[in-house]
Amino acid sequence: MKKIIKEYEVYSFDELTPEIQEKVIENNYDINIFGDWYEFVFDDYAEKIKENYGIEINNINFSGFNSQGDGASFECNIHVKNFLENNPDIVSSGMLEKINTLREYLKRDEDLYIAIKRSSHHYCHSRTMCVNYDDVLPDVSVAEYEAIKELGAYLLNKMRDNADDLYDELEKTYDIYTSEKEIAETLRNNVYEFLADGSRF
Repeated sequence: MKKIIKEYEVYSFDELTPEIQEKVIENNYDINIFGDWYEFVFDDYAEKIKENYGIEINNINFSGFNSQGDGASFECNIHVKNFLENNPDIVSSGMLEKINTLREYLKRDEDLYIAIKRSSHHYCHSRTMCVNYDDVLPDVSVAEYEAIKELGAYLLNKMRDNADDLYDELEKTYDIYTSEKEIAETLRNNVYEFLADGSRF
């Protein structure tokens, strides 16, 4: 029996020719976007919405980044009394009469919620977000229901804007992670080695 030992010439990323480096980067375009690379963006944005509006969001979804219908969305149950207390500036938005009507209703029921849900399971963009009024109690008057609907429309527009901002943050993060510079840094930092043709050793 013969034992044959084959020797290889092995290169670090920086020892490869520029042409081979370009090929290596192309072959490793997804090296930084494995697993839940987007989770920290979700967490940061959820915290931002909580700080700005006192609203906790959940069921965040997104798809991206180059197809029609791509975008981000989320769901939330908004406690109306807490929201009005945390966002006094809403009164200056031309909703004073409606807000006063709501405050009268909240004297009877402090646990009124407005639910923002997703209307589609096929797409994730902000236009799939809608207000669900199923849980509004039956003792609501016409004026109170109209006030709730107006506040719901206001909140929906705000949350859709935030979902669009979240999508922008996700896209920026994705673009950074898949940039040539970041891919090259990952290959260097993890001390990957290559053959002369660029295949990983």
